[in-house]
Amino acid sequence: MGVLAAFLSRLHSTKNEASERSGSEQTVGTNRNENSFYYSKSVVLRDSLTQATLLCAMLRDLLSFNLVDQAAKLASSTTFPTAGVSTNNQHCRHLYYTGRIAALQLQYSEAAGLLGTSLKKAPTNTAFSFRLAVTKLLTIVQLLMGDVPERTTFGGKDTGGEEEWKRQMAPYLEITKRCVWGGEVYDMKFEMYTVTN
Repeated sequence: MGVLAAFLSRLHSTKNEASERSGSEQTVGTNRNENSFYYSKSVVLRDSLTQATLLCAMLRDLLSFNLVDQAAKLASSTTFPTAGVSTNNQHCRHLYYTGRIAALQLQYSEAAGLLGTSLKKAPTNTAFSFRLAVTKLLTIVQLLMGDVPERTTFGGKDTGGEEEWKRQMAPYLEITKRCVWGGEVYDMKFEMYTVTN
């Protein structure tokens, strides 16, 4: 199968995700069954790149529909292929998804470790949006654990696109300041920070 199969499975998963958002429950079930079938096939053929790609796609799919328990079962019953050709980007995604699952299951210590590892392994010169998403979730997890994130998290050097990073992290900096100074988080004016997608 190899690199081409991994690329095609990623495209197929992206197409399925788009159709699921506008499709019926039957479409969702069919797409999940297809991904599961192709994942099993890649395990049998020992195609680690396709395995890693499909595992991340299945975790993303389950988390996008808030099926945290199913995602946790999938993550615990499978192992990420470390041998072979699996890419660093897929490993970072897998760490992010498993960290997100742990955070949603209130396992903050485990989530912080997984998210921190994902952030360290993520490429620093690219993947700006990915690093931003991981940093936002890691900041919330650290605050829930009672830890204070480092000041550089909110706009330090080497983040790439420093102004955009500061703008995106500004609400998290305000929440952190309120937590550190003992202020009420509910007194903040959240309407200042509307999220536009």
